[in-house]
Amino acid sequence: MIVVSDVHEHDGALASLRASVGETDTIRFEGARPLASGWVVHANDLMSRVRTPYAMWLPHDDEIGADWIDAGERTLDARPDAAAACGRLVPSPNSEEAMHVALKPDPVLGSHVRVRRLARALALVERGDPALLGLLFRSVLRHDRVPPLPERDEHGSWSDIMWALTLLGRGAAVPMSAGYAKTWHATSAVQQWRDARDDRAQLGLDIDRALAELPRGTRAVVDWAARRPRTSSGGGRP
Repeated sequence: MIVVSDVHEHDGALASLRASVGETDTIRFEGARPLASGWVVHANDLMSRVRTPYAMWLPHDDEIGADWIDAGERTLDARPDAAAACGRLVPSPNSEEAMHVALKPDPVLGSHVRVRRLARALALVERGDPALLGLLFRSVLRHDRVPPLPERDEHGSWSDIMWALTLLGRGAAVPMSAGYAKTWHATSAVQQWRDARDDRAQLGLDIDRALAELPRGTRAVVDWAARRPRTSSGGGRP
């Protein structure tokens, strides 16, 4: 099932698409409804409507092929412990100039060992590249493992990153071979985000909330492992 949603309908795009495509057994349109503004509320609303085992968000003008969904479902079928399957992200041809960022999923986040993947994720948040966690928002997801996105500020700054921390506590994020083409816009919400690491006290509170489902002992081990130096092989953290 494909759900096409425009929660505010400021223009006629959704109505035009509905008129040209029409609703079918596999395509549904969701128009204006009484939700607060912001991408986080919209994304949570859509995920709350899912009734299938697997789901994903496809925001903006991003592009995927059927191979992204097929590979994601096969990966999740093969890894019952996994919460997500994610491939490489490349800039789409429609991206604005000088905004061509590409990302590859971190294989450590696909570890069977929860402490190992969470220690790696926490290290990425505190001193690495948090975009590797934001990438997981594009994953094919096992619906019953998906937490709600936290509402952090009016722009949703780092909401997907903190969401990914909670998700990784519930299951692995397994790399797959398919590719996802992201369209980078200068006016997109992410361009208004503040770096959460500029306020370390608040960052600590946000991390505590994201990892609140962990038993206290597990959390202590994650904190300890995240602060260990890298191994000489560079293959992530224990």
